[in-house]
Amino acid sequence: MSRNVSTFSLVLLLALAVGCGGQPASNAPAADAPTADAPTADTPTADAPAPKTDNGDSASAGDDPCSSLSVAEAAAIFGGDAANIEQAAGDAASRSNGKSRDCNTTITHEGVETTVTLLVRAKGENMGPDGLSQRIQSLLQDGEKVGSQNYVYEPFAHGAVEGALSDVHGGAYVRLRSLQWQADEAHHFRLIVATTIVGDVEGDPPTPSPELFGQLVDAVIN
Repeated sequence: MSRNVSTFSLVLLLALAVGCGGQPASNAPAADAPTADAPTADTPTADAPAPKTDNGDSASAGDDPCSSLSVAEAAAIFGGDAANIEQAAGDAASRSNGKSRDCNTTITHEGVETTVTLLVRAKGENMGPDGLSQRIQSLLQDGEKVGSQNYVYEPFAHGAVEGALSDVHGGAYVRLRSLQWQADEAHHFRLIVATTIVGDVEGDPPTPSPELFGQLVDAVIN
C-alpha cells in the first residue's frame, strides 16, 4: 500500500470490515481500527441534545459528535491551515440504527495526515447503573479483540476524565491508538487517532501520545 493512501480511507476501510464482521483486505497494513459497537437490544436511540454537565462532559456529543471537535480546535491542536482539515459524520448511526454516532476529522500538516474519529454511544436502557464504568474496567483488565488484533489498555487520566488508552497498532505506514471513557453517566466516548506519512516526506508516522489525547479530550468536553 502506498503511503499516499489517506489515513481517512484506511480507517474507513478497516471500520467497515470490522463492523461488518469481516477482515481487512490482504493488501492493507496490519491494523484493525476500533469501530462502533454492534447494535444491541439494550442500547436506545440517542436522545435529543442535552446541556453540558457540571463536570464539563458533553451529553450533546451523542447527537452530533462533529460539534465537539471543531475545525478551529483541530487546527489549534495539530497546526496548519483550517483549509487543510476535512470533517464529516461517519456511518456509525446507519450501522447501529442511530444508537451510536461518529465524526471523522482529517488534518494534513507538514507531511503527516491525522484522522481523529470521535464515536459516542448512549447507555443502554437495560444496562445497570455501573455498566459504563464496568466496561472501562473490563478494557483495563482483559483488553479488547478488534478484528484480528488484541488491544491492550492502560489507565488514562486527564482532568475529570478517567478512561482506558490502548497500545499502539498499525502496519508499515500507520500508527493507530484508541481512548475510551465514560461520560456523564449516560454516554460512552471513544477517540481513535491514526497517523500516516503522505507525499514525499520520509520517516515513520508520529505515535499519538497521551498528551495529544489530553488535548483532544479538552476540546471534546469543553
